[in-house]
Amino acid sequence: MDSVMIKNIIVYYAAVEKLEQLYIEQKITKEQMQKAKRYVAQKYSLQTELLDSFLR
Repeated sequence: MDSVMIKNIIVYYAAVEKLEQLYIEQKITKEQMQKAKRYVAQKYSLQTELLDSFLR
């Protein structure tokens, strides 16, 4: 894993944390949160299933 991939993973986790906080505060729906998570993962060429498994 190179430094760019590590940076992208960190960006993904930061985005997921913020999205989950917005969902908890009821500022976005669960569907919006999931769609945004997929978008961020796709933008940074990451596999959401792999990353989500680390969040659990």
